[in-house]
Amino acid sequence: MSRVRGLRGAIQRLLVFALLILAAPQQPIAQTAMPQWPHTIKADGGTAVIYQPQAVTWPDHGTLTARAAVAVTSAGTNNPVLGSIELTLATHTDAATGMVILSDPQLKSSHFPALDTERAARLEEHIRKALPTIRISAVPLNSVLLSLKEQEQPQTAAIKNDPPTIFYSDKPASLVAFDGDPVMAPVGKAGLTYAVNTNWEVFHDGATWYLLNDGLWLAAPAFTGPYKPVSKLPAAFLAIPNDANFAAAHNAIPPHAMSGGAPVILVSTTPAAIIVTHGAPQFVPIAGTGLQAVKNTNSALFFEPSSGQFYLLISGRWFSAGGLNGPWSFASDHLPADFSMIPAD
Repeated sequence: MSRVRGLRGAIQRLLVFALLILAAPQQPIAQTAMPQWPHTIKADGGTAVIYQPQAVTWPDHGTLTARAAVAVTSAGTNNPVLGSIELTLATHTDAATGMVILSDPQLKSSHFPALDTERAARLEEHIRKALPTIRISAVPLNSVLLSLKEQEQPQTAAIKNDPPTIFYSDKPASLVAFDGDPVMAPVGKAGLTYAVNTNWEVFHDGATWYLLNDGLWLAAPAFTGPYKPVSKLPAAFLAIPNDANFAAAHNAIPPHAMSGGAPVILVSTTPAAIIVTHGAPQFVPIAGTGLQAVKNTNSALFFEPSSGQFYLLISGRWFSAGGLNGPWSFASDHLPADFSMIPAD
């Protein structure tokens, strides 16, 4: 049975609740007392649990973006699917009442790392279809402002061709990417929390962050690092459920012995890419051009000796820099002519 079948009603109620409680917990909305976190909704034999939402941005008090961790358990199963959703809502502030009126809910993104692409897309479609049917209410202005994690910044024009953060390492390295700051959900009854807005296995025990990287456990005082290998995990890890959400982590307990050096762990909460070379860059000339390819990397990385510029291809866009540590700039619209002569192979 699909893990998302029979949950449309639960998801709809979950989203209604999320939209009504973007404010801080236990603040009044239309004279109604707020429930405690997390909030559980049951429907059609399934369960949807929403954890405390976070208001992310509210530029010019026009469009409010909020993010929340969710756990969805379908009928006939015992193991929840953990993930996160990010929503945008149009807002109108009523100065006389001090309330923010919400409308036009839109699903910006969803993230369910334990699901394969097809099932994640099916669950996202259920959420997207539920949004237009939601009855919208209002929240207190002061509560929305208090729930914002950072002071609002002035709105700036969108520049579509800004490069992502590009990291470089000449040693084995891994890029741990989060969709914004970590969104955490409980790990069963283990006493741990788990980051649901990344494809990496990232846990927190209240004091230390733990990362599973290719079978190796590393720990750090902050989610951003620095990460160092560990040979022992807290006892709470023994209580991690043996299910699809935590299969990789469960299979790596107790920690395996480390062979070789530990990789460099790089962390980003914004779009990012990484260039890894096996030692110093090694160049090979490209026949018929004045370009060279960097051969000891999996990246599409080229070098033009005449200008001293590196060129990197990321998701169909070219970026250039005078060195592998940047700064990088958009280059698709001014590539050297020799790029048109690169052989098809």
